[in-house]
Amino acid sequence: MDTKMKKSNVFYAVLALLFSLLLFFNVNGKNLSSTSTTGSEGYSETATNVAIKPIYDSEKYYIHGFENNVTVKLSSANKIQLNAELNEDTRSFSVVADLSDLKEGTHEVRLRMQNLSSAVSASIDPGTITVTIEKKVTKTFEVDPVVSSSNTGEGFTLGDVTVSPKEVQITTGDQTLKEIKRVVATVDPSKVAKSDFSEKAAIQALNSAGEPLSIQSTPDKVTIDVEVVAPQKVVSLYPQQTGNLEKGIAYYNLTLNQTLATISGAQEKLDGLSSIEIPVDVSGVSKATKKTIDIPIDSGLSISPKSVEVDIVPVYENESSTLDTTETKVTSETSTESEEEKQTTTSSKNTENTEKTDETEDKVEKTDGTN
Repeated sequence: MDTKMKKSNVFYAVLALLFSLLLFFNVNGKNLSSTSTTGSEGYSETATNVAIKPIYDSEKYYIHGFENNVTVKLSSANKIQLNAELNEDTRSFSVVADLSDLKEGTHEVRLRMQNLSSAVSASIDPGTITVTIEKKVTKTFEVDPVVSSSNTGEGFTLGDVTVSPKEVQITTGDQTLKEIKRVVATVDPSKVAKSDFSEKAAIQALNSAGEPLSIQSTPDKVTIDVEVVAPQKVVSLYPQQTGNLEKGIAYYNLTLNQTLATISGAQEKLDGLSSIEIPVDVSGVSKATKKTIDIPIDSGLSISPKSVEVDIVPVYENESSTLDTTETKVTSETSTESEEEKQTTTSSKNTENTEKTDETEDKVEKTDGTN
């Protein structure tokens, strides 16, 4: 019984092996036939932005002057293999520029495919590149932050500008190094701000004409902190009583410790401001009190100082009546004095008129005597 089972297992194992070999040769037969079937009967795809892999001594040399990417046209009778090479994550090929036998200087180098599947054919565009090879050098440079006036809103101006870190390591060719005039980090000119801001900016090395040079920077970006100064205007402050008066109090004397403040913000908002009301809540105040009150402003504006002190002095109703009586008395006395002055003035005028009349009569009598 055991012998029959063993023979049966061996038979099935051999049968499975035969099916496996048959499947293997069938698949590879298709691959072999697809390799030979190209041209108008095959498939084609275009791979863009394929990186060039330069072969050179990167410890000794710095290379530049060429585009880093090329376009590769792929053709194959095997659609699956073609798609595999088209996909950047699954492709096996690379485009190389062999510079290993070249010395310092500028050279035209032919590009070639490396590790391309035999089932796929390819053409590279462009087929050659122009490469400059220089001795590799590294030097430390200070970074000059560049911020344009266009980065601020209308009426706003630039304040302090700082950069961190202040220095970077620039790696380039020895001949290119001689051309570096300044190393800059430029804030995006399209950015417009109405308040302080920070931005990451890429490092560039410029020649005397302001043209960017080929470099590698460590770090490749820096942080630029920009102070934006808003338009300013001096406005007056005045207190405005709010809340409920305590019993027996006629009113309150309100005195601010300062009556002017400097306000900052967009010009269109400043144009409509000349004074700011300070609301003073007198609810519960029954004796002389000092309060600190924040100055109310619209959003988008800032003010200095941010708060003021106000002295609140209650005036009681009996004090108010006394003040009214005193004012009435002073007014009455003033009226009496005025009447007396009027009478004195009238008397003086009458006396003057009498004297003038007497003088006229004397003159008439003298004239008559003469005649």
